[in-house]
Amino acid sequence: MTKTIVIDPITRIEGHAKISVFLNDAGEVEDARFHVLNTEVLKILRR
Repeated sequence: MTKTIVIDPITRIEGHAKISVFLNDAGEVEDARFHVLNTEVLKILRR
């Protein structure tokens, strides 16, 4: 069974972000992801 560690929210950046770390059964990092939603990009897309 894999275990997921999520750090949400990440502070002191522009926009919203979180980190997801996926561990395998041995407790080793199998995958890590840094998710960012920059609100400035959304403002540009709305134009």
